[in-house]
Amino acid sequence: MVEELKKLDFKIMGVITKNYVVPNYEGVALDSIISYKIEDTKKITLLDINDTNNLSTKNNSKLQLANTINDKLIKLYDFSKGLNIKEINYFKLLFNKMTTKYDKRIILFSRDINFLAPICDTFVIYDKKIVHKTNSIFDDKLYSYVDMPNIVKFIKLANKKGAELTETTDINELIKDIYRRLHAGKADA
Repeated sequence: MVEELKKLDFKIMGVITKNYVVPNYEGVALDSIISYKIEDTKKITLLDINDTNNLSTKNNSKLQLANTINDKLIKLYDFSKGLNIKEINYFKLLFNKMTTKYDKRIILFSRDINFLAPICDTFVIYDKKIVHKTNSIFDDKLYSYVDMPNIVKFIKLANKKGAELTETTDINELIKDIYRRLHAGKADA
């Protein structure tokens, strides 16, 4: 599966599939998981553990990143599990920096489209082969395979009613756009 996906042009790809297994690092020595500067890697990945006994899903997700942080192609499975909004926002910025500054490519395997939507530049539906590929979270065909994120649903509905909102996955940008549209007519009067 990964060999087929690697051929595509992307920086951060969201792969929606049922065909993956989340790595489990329970009971594995940290120095065999993290091969490069353990303390620096722990800091970058927000990992605050000294051993892998009784791992939470959050720390297991962070260990996936710590394990592959030096790879050119980083593969993460169900990465958002257990992470809070602040951590997800941090990793969004980190992934963006990793792809632009360090020329890395990231594949996020997940069914959580709300997590993938603001992070990924490419979306793939995979079931034994690539079923559908798109670069737009607003691609209607994508939603014949997965539920539509709330922000996309809202923008599509508002635009059907004539709102002419900009397609975005950033809630702050959406709020600014709504505010601009509401007050655009008042400035002319």
